[in-house]
Amino acid sequence: MENNAAGLGRCMIAMARKYAPNAKADLHASPWATRMDVYLNTDASFDMAGEAHKVADFLLQVGGSETDFVVVEASDRDAGFYQSQGEDVWWDATNATRPNFHQAFAWAKALSERMNKPNMWWQLPVGNMDLPDTNTRWRDNRVDYFFTHADEVAAAHSVGFSFGAGGGGGKRRRRWATATPSAG
Repeated sequence: MENNAAGLGRCMIAMARKYAPNAKADLHASPWATRMDVYLNTDASFDMAGEAHKVADFLLQVGGSETDFVVVEASDRDAGFYQSQGEDVWWDATNATRPNFHQAFAWAKALSERMNKPNMWWQLPVGNMDLPDTNTRWRDNRVDYFFTHADEVAAAHSVGFSFGAGGGGGKRRRRWATATPSAG
């Protein structure tokens, strides 16, 4: 395979197919891959699909057409943790202001449609709104929203979601329980 990013991506997928033939192979699509964190966008005129297409086109160049799905994340920490650090990363559950869930789902849907692959959410923060915002007990509204709006998750071409942070401090341990939303 060629000695560049495309070759590396295709090599990783080929290795997964060879050494774990029953496993599903995927690539990760970061919502900030284009240097614009689409999930924190506050501009109503922002081209969410255009940004998703940029990421999808790159992933397709590095082997994305050979995968089973594409992975998208919600966040690497609970919103309450970020708030304790002076950052506001809350998604508006009413979808009246940005950032919100509708824009995140629009990005994931556009990505999936461009790649012709379903998406799988990972790093869904495990916090809930009843927690006290103390170490390992941070508030977040994403778990509640994903479970109470499973139709929206499924409409974004999502086949499931898993819970927990990706790395670093101020987070909970990873939870690998996976749920698959139904369209009904």
